Amino acid sequence: MRPRMICLHASEANVEIIDREMKEMPFDIKHEVDTHLLSMIRSKQPLELQKAYVVEQLNKLMLQEPALLFVTCTNYVALIDEINVTTHIPILKIDEILYEQLKGIHNPIKMLFTNKETIRGTMQRFRQFVSEDIEVEVLHIPDVFDWYLAGDTLRHDQKVLMTLLELDAYENTVVVAQLSMSRIASIYSKLSGNEVLSPVTALKEYMNKLI
Repeated sequence: MRPRMICLHASEANVEIIDREMKEMPFDIKHEVDTHLLSMIRSKQPLELQKAYVVEQLNKLMLQEPALLFVTCTNYVALIDEINVTTHIPILKIDEILYEQLKGIHNPIKMLFTNKETIRGTMQRFRQFVSEDIEVEVLHIPDVFDWYLAGDTLRHDQKVLMTLLELDAYENTVVVAQLSMSRIASIYSKLSGNEVLSPVTALKEYMNKLI
């Protein structure tokens, strides 16, 4: 029997991305989609309530005894860092995989976000895990994350692609910080010849080392 991995997402659309990218990996994958945490954040519910909700959800998932919990939601990741999670089950955080890939990069970075609620936490963790010294320009693409959550991935991808085409990828390392942009970033990389780093490129590198 293959080990079971639970993937925790903020959007149903992320399920397809992980299934496609992980199909050759030696795991039985179960997906859990939770949109409520983002609603709590956007409605500015107290931070302590958000933390309590995350603890409750993690405990429910841990009761299923997976071999690995893979958190693809950067909102969850930021809050997990602020609470004490006591478990023997490894928690793989999607941004930490990306940070490992970014270590050793010295040229300026342009980092794209569509979900503005994750920018602060992601950048704090970037400085913690990667470097305080690298020049990073944060670019937020407004509106498109709501399109993605609503299932309008075509409209989302078109806007992200247009943004990538406008960037100078020759002088900068371009990074899409969220899993939701990974597919179109991969298409852009193949069409342009300029590699855009993403959680998916980092995940492939990590899993290849793991197996």
